[in-house]
Amino acid sequence: MKIISLWGKHDSGKTTTMKFLRDVLLKRGAKETKIVDEYDFISVFDFQDKKVGVISGGDTKDILTGNFGKLPNDCDVVICPSRTKGETVHYLEEFVFNPEDLIWVKKAEIRNNGKYSVEKEENIINLIQAEILFEELKLQL
Repeated sequence: MKIISLWGKHDSGKTTTMKFLRDVLLKRGAKETKIVDEYDFISVFDFQDKKVGVISGGDTKDILTGNFGKLPNDCDVVICPSRTKGETVHYLEEFVFNPEDLIWVKKAEIRNNGKYSVEKEENIINLIQAEILFEELKLQL
């Protein structure tokens, strides 16, 4: 199993990006075969004759461990979020048998001093990043 991890700090838009990724997969012909949860969702897709798991929640080791436990064991690729350091990073590094099967994608974000609303720009970045994750997925299949 290969794992693509969207690697970013707290409140950087990881969950929003994963929700956009779900939409991108559906628009590009992936068939969603299983949904475990809706908000912080866990979905399984059939895409290009492969099984792809997508997890939106992963801010703690307990959440990530629980979510991986809800996925079928035969996923070819899993895409999940991770914090930038600490227990989630260590869990993913220990979870994979081959370090080459773990791909880190850094979460892009806007630096803002709080004076201006950048919600629109953040959504654009999250959508673009979902497309980048989709392209990385295709490379790994």
